[in-house]
Amino acid sequence: MTRDEAKAILALPQDKAVRAILALAEKADKYDQIAGAVSPTTPSGMTPPYLKPPPGRRKKRPGRKKGHPGISRLRPQEVDHFKEHTLRRCPDCHGPVKDSIKTYKRYVEDIPPIEKPDVTEHTLHGSWCSTCKKVVFPILADALPNAMIGLRLVVFTAWLHYLVGLSVNNIVKILSVVCRFKISAGGLTQAWTRLAYLLQPAYEHIGERISQSGVLSADETGWRLNGVTHWLWCFTTKTLCYYLITILPKSTFSCNNWVASSNI
Repeated sequence: MTRDEAKAILALPQDKAVRAILALAEKADKYDQIAGAVSPTTPSGMTPPYLKPPPGRRKKRPGRKKGHPGISRLRPQEVDHFKEHTLRRCPDCHGPVKDSIKTYKRYVEDIPPIEKPDVTEHTLHGSWCSTCKKVVFPILADALPNAMIGLRLVVFTAWLHYLVGLSVNNIVKILSVVCRFKISAGGLTQAWTRLAYLLQPAYEHIGERISQSGVLSADETGWRLNGVTHWLWCFTTKTLCYYLITILPKSTFSCNNWVASSNI
């Protein structure tokens, strides 16, 4: 705005002068947005974040403070493979190079490549038991009863799902891409159900030991199952932890009632 334009606005009646000033302010704001600049009179709260200058931050020195021991990955104590790397041509100019005059060592830890799942054929020989009057077979500890999936895979996927928190579909994708192991989501959940059935006696024993503890801490939180609100209870001691899901209302279920009951 020039000096003559400002005088002309002041000569107008008050209402027209206010409207003219507001119109010029709106035009200035639009111009600032188009030009990518902000007027000195624009409040900070009205300035777009992408137009604000980056805050000045002091560069922090990497590593721990002086006097504290450093933390870094330790060198492996055992080495499985040894590889030599030499050059015939320069990686920059691609010209020929002479013999090596300097060496240094690097240690790389990685997981082995999985080309295909490991399949084992087990032959179980039955023997006649004169006491039981029947043919008995050795117990196969590598898999659950009547299962074709190895126990290591079942335990590992159960750990990923229930402790790490990965979904069943993501575990199926990981097994398919990384391990080249084809399995369905239903097959995994059925294997986990069989594993839970085998571990149930041990888990009930934990509940019995906790119910007889002199000092017990308990807490609860909401837990949705098929659209119905349940209660997830957690009972802990210094060395044990027991979870219990119940549909009883919160007001009618207490820690004392649970401890008094013996059929957990």
